[in-house]
Amino acid sequence: MSRIAGPYHIYRRPDTKRYQITIYPVSGLPIEVCAKWVSKSFVNLPVELAQYREPRTKAAAQAGATMLIDYLKRQLSPATALPIVETIAVNSGKLSGRGFVEYLLDFWRADGVYARKKARVDGEALSQAYLKTNRHDIETHVKTYPGFRVLPMNALTAGLVEDWKLWAIETRGLSGRRVNTIISAMRVPIRYAVRRQELTVDPFASVDRVREQLRERGVLAQAEVEALTRAPIQSDRDRLAVLLAALCGMRRGEVRGLRWEDIGDGVIKIQHNWITHEGDKQPKRGSMRTVPIPRAVAEALGKLESDKGFVFPGMGDTPVGATWFKGVFRRSMSAIGIDATQIKARHLTYHGLRHTYITLGRMAGISDLEIQALAGHKSGRMMERYSHVPQVIDFDKAREKLERALMSG
Repeated sequence: MSRIAGPYHIYRRPDTKRYQITIYPVSGLPIEVCAKWVSKSFVNLPVELAQYREPRTKAAAQAGATMLIDYLKRQLSPATALPIVETIAVNSGKLSGRGFVEYLLDFWRADGVYARKKARVDGEALSQAYLKTNRHDIETHVKTYPGFRVLPMNALTAGLVEDWKLWAIETRGLSGRRVNTIISAMRVPIRYAVRRQELTVDPFASVDRVREQLRERGVLAQAEVEALTRAPIQSDRDRLAVLLAALCGMRRGEVRGLRWEDIGDGVIKIQHNWITHEGDKQPKRGSMRTVPIPRAVAEALGKLESDKGFVFPGMGDTPVGATWFKGVFRRSMSAIGIDATQIKARHLTYHGLRHTYITLGRMAGISDLEIQALAGHKSGRMMERYSHVPQVIDFDKAREKLERALMSG
């Protein structure tokens, strides 16, 4: 965690190559004054001090910071008539004077109002992992930004967020995708406050997403998937784990939560999603579904069949851990001639086997709507429009098409 070591912080902006001075309340100045300096809302500053908004050298910034603090303290004296802080209503409302970072951290608490509202009112409980990730991102990449450390909500502007984006990319080396993820962790709380009329302005309304370098998802070729069904993989359990993803489109959490009771009559009923530290949940976005069992998966299941419990049991009453799948995937790829270097170069992952399943299904002639229903990989809008699709799928035909596509590789 970053700690404030003095009354000010000096930061060199990568874009302008000039220095920016951030003043902290430990200097003896009120937090409102510190924030106004960051948001450049001062008026009537002498020329010799105005130059320190963006000094060219570190030495000038250090000297200017000391002079600036002394000057502001004198001007805040009751005997001074000169107004040094312009009163501008960037934002107002119940939360306007609260610290920006403090609000974000409280917002993403597991026992916070937003998380409880999503679970109990909307019926869409947020995962602990999602909440934890957002809090971590705020602690690591937002709280540490000099311009946000002492910023009250009413001083937040789109310009400050744009400055943060540049800092995150050039100073922290974050990718466009990571920056967009963190922006979302800031935007959601602010928009929630606006909807509740606790803020009057949404600064993120004019903040654009950062352009992302899209990376093509790695998929296996038909021949490689077919090889997985017969290669000398380390164990039957390993083979089953990869085939459930590649030939049934199951997510890792769904494979972890799979129970023997969910399997029967040539189909698998996907209705569990095991998440670390949270236990059994519904599949992602409520995507409970039924999928046909191809012959290769049936054979793998037959070698492990049991009466009840987890198909992939772990310690005690829980299934295998999430990290187990990394080793399974690596060993399975090695068994069909794909080494670690190729895995990295081709962007292959265990989750990517789901995309292999979707690609294989399309090549087999299964319609997009059926593939989306089988994979549970569709938007809410499409669910509403085509809610009948899962009920009319011919599982035998879908199975036959998949197996023909597999053998044609």
